[in-house]
Amino acid sequence: MAPSVLLVEDSSPARRNLAIFLERAGYQVAQADTGEHALRLLVTSGNFDVVVSDLRMPGMINCLDVLFSKTCRSANRFDFDDRLWL
Repeated sequence: MAPSVLLVEDSSPARRNLAIFLERAGYQVAQADTGEHALRLLVTSGNFDVVVSDLRMPGMINCLDVLFSKTCRSANRFDFDDRLWL
């Protein structure tokens, strides 16, 4: 099974280009255009191997809010390690 990536980017062209690049590299890519959408995907779709996210997006939730969300942690949906790549 191919590694899964959650791609979070509010710019449609950037998101589309990154998704194409990742898919051609053999990844399964789920896309979100807001932090809120990414949070819903994390909770409902299960674990992703990697989250690639824009740091600043419109809306109330940004990249770091998504990654450190109590919702994700309490649902045991996201396996945190000691590394955070910015």
